[in-house]
Amino acid sequence: MKTRLSAPRPRNPFVAPALRRQAGAHRRPASGQRQQARQELRQELAAPPDWRSP
Repeated sequence: MKTRLSAPRPRNPFVAPALRRQAGAHRRPASGQRQQARQELRQELAAPPDWRSP
């Protein structure tokens, strides 16, 4: 009786290039997040104070 090996499934041709270029989730870079946080802080500090009691 001969042992027959099955051929492995073909590899996905899109995975290897994606791993090489370190593909990931589409999101804003950290520098953009820091810039937005600084801008929001400046706007909050420049706004007139709210004197009403909560």
